[in-house]
Amino acid sequence: MVAVVHSILNRVNNPKWWGNSVSSVIAKKWQYSSMTDPNDPQLTKFPVQPDESFSQALLAVADVLDNEVPNPAPRADSYYDDSIPPPKWATPDKLVGKIGRLTFYNIDQDTGD
Repeated sequence: MVAVVHSILNRVNNPKWWGNSVSSVIAKKWQYSSMTDPNDPQLTKFPVQPDESFSQALLAVADVLDNEVPNPAPRADSYYDDSIPPPKWATPDKLVGKIGRLTFYNIDQDTGD
């Protein structure tokens, strides 16, 4: 969760086509599926049926914003879950790292964190 939060902030700090604020980045269609994909089961739960994972996500956001935790996937601005086939943009030259089921990439090739 921490790496996902950092990926959002990396996009905000290096604005491209995906937006220049947290809200514009997470609301950009097809970017963070749990916020925009009508077929993602998480979208139908938020914020009506918050569960433990929602609470954990809020804590991860707070920890990142308070600089309490380092970025485990520096420079990552994108990721995908291994439960789906790799997207076309997920090329080896842009790979940042893997954490659990998530594989992180720096698709715009910026050098910032």
